[in-house]
Amino acid sequence: MKQVSEQYFVDDYRFGFQGQEKDDEIKGNGNSLNYKYRVHDPRIGRFLSVDPLAPKYAFNSPYAFSENRVIDGIELEGLEWNPIEDLISYGANKIRTTASNIVMGLATGLARYAHKVVENTDVSVQSQVKIRYSVGGQYAGQINKAAGAHVNTGSVVMFEFNGHVDWETGEVDGDVHWLAEDGKAIFTSKVSGNASEGLFGGGGGVSHERETQDGETKATTSADVGLGIFIFNATVAAQVETDTRDNSETYSTSTSVGLGGAVGGIAVIEADVKAVNVTTTYDPNK
Repeated sequence: MKQVSEQYFVDDYRFGFQGQEKDDEIKGNGNSLNYKYRVHDPRIGRFLSVDPLAPKYAFNSPYAFSENRVIDGIELEGLEWNPIEDLISYGANKIRTTASNIVMGLATGLARYAHKVVENTDVSVQSQVKIRYSVGGQYAGQINKAAGAHVNTGSVVMFEFNGHVDWETGEVDGDVHWLAEDGKAIFTSKVSGNASEGLFGGGGGVSHERETQDGETKATTSADVGLGIFIFNATVAAQVETDTRDNSETYSTSTSVGLGGAVGGIAVIEADVKAVNVTTTYDPNK
């Protein structure tokens, strides 16, 4: 009875021994390998043509594979034996080169990013005064970062004064805003609290404001933390401002020393005086 032999192989993979491309159309699957300079038959371990370097190596068979040294080296593209030490050295150099390129690429990218951040960052030193009168669902009895709490579930600003003195130029500037002035309205929400021990206290909070004008909105979300001594406080704050009017987003941090507080129920008066306020602003859109 005749026995039928079966072979199982993957047609899609093109490469064979030592990573050389197979030519299965000549002698079947994996029986012919194309080196750069000659064709090799792995079944007999020999090339099918004479070594192109045969005149230089008269002591070697012109058909030998890797000079008959297959343990400590590899065949160099159908030309000659290549020691394994060269491969290790070559691999190590490739690893060093690749690692160096990766490190240099990361360093260059970080340097460019840092340069962009520095270019798009402004630092200002000012003295600020803010007085606000708002009405809504809120209650406040607070000395900033010293004692008390301010909970505002949603209110509208009836009146606000913002003024500052630029320490670098000495210029004084201020704005007064009334509800619906120039078609602008400011809506706020806030949660903050402070705990005290004698004259010393500390605390923090988060706030959110929406300023609407002509159907466009500027939203500001901020968080702060600080320490207080009696009515004086030192505060560190972070803020994100999103403006739909020009599709921009700005990030800022500030450190300030001053005093302030809030008092009232439904109708609340807030005052915040910052003797020194250092603000760092990053605008990724610059």
